[in-house]
Amino acid sequence: MAEEETDITLTSPEFPHVWSKGNFVGGSVNVYEIIDPSEPREVKFVGKDISVASTQIEKKKNLAELRILEQIKHPRIVAFYGFKQNPNLLTIFYKYMKLGSVAKLIKERGSPLDEATVRLYTRQILEGLKYLHNNKPIIIHRDVKGENVLLESPDKVQLTNFGLSKILHTLTNARSKVGTSYWMAPEIITGTGSDNYDVRADIWSLGCTVVEMATGNPPFGNLDPVEAAYKIGSGEKLDYKLPDTSSKEMAKFLGKTFHKNFKDRPSAEELLKSDLFIAGKV
Repeated sequence: MAEEETDITLTSPEFPHVWSKGNFVGGSVNVYEIIDPSEPREVKFVGKDISVASTQIEKKKNLAELRILEQIKHPRIVAFYGFKQNPNLLTIFYKYMKLGSVAKLIKERGSPLDEATVRLYTRQILEGLKYLHNNKPIIIHRDVKGENVLLESPDKVQLTNFGLSKILHTLTNARSKVGTSYWMAPEIITGTGSDNYDVRADIWSLGCTVVEMATGNPPFGNLDPVEAAYKIGSGEKLDYKLPDTSSKEMAKFLGKTFHKNFKDRPSAEELLKSDLFIAGKV
């Protein structure tokens, strides 16, 4: 029993051994700056606190999965620097991305992104997804949306929170999908097990994120999350309208991502060869 109460901390060598909590990031109440006393004026890392149900912690399984995430290194993936876990709290450490998320950018602009920017970001998101999906073991992001696409610079984005939703579902004993349902693939909403979906669930979510970037909202964004989830799960046609200036390549690209049967959706690697990204357009 005593062993179950012991904190577990696994961090990469770059992460400071001694640190303190700084300001909360982006209006969040659970993501905060990590202050390194040796470099107090330069913020390089953030911590994300997640309350967990102690009875649901499967330590060995979750430790293994979190260690896999620590090995992920790619220009389109926000660096993961480890975690600290006790029976009631999981803290995850990431690279600090001071420009915030694509969702935050759209909100601050008060308007959606132009198509050239949408193309650029979409290609970079796909590069990140290709890497995760081709990883051994395969990593399904499970929560692709504008909030989880962070800006490294105005012309470079990275994916964050990759692979965590599966871990957090176990840790928090979560049963509700409300909150990210606008971006969820129908097989995730209706499925009863991992045999009912694969990496192409991320492709559907990518399509919803493209709509979010191009219009300011995901499909069914005007509906309550529960109602949106019902419509998506029941196979209703997605409700969104691209700007009149949108290209036919954009509409064609989205059509490929929104096949209800996930087996009919292309892979990230295949989508990177889309006409949307032909030379001179990105």
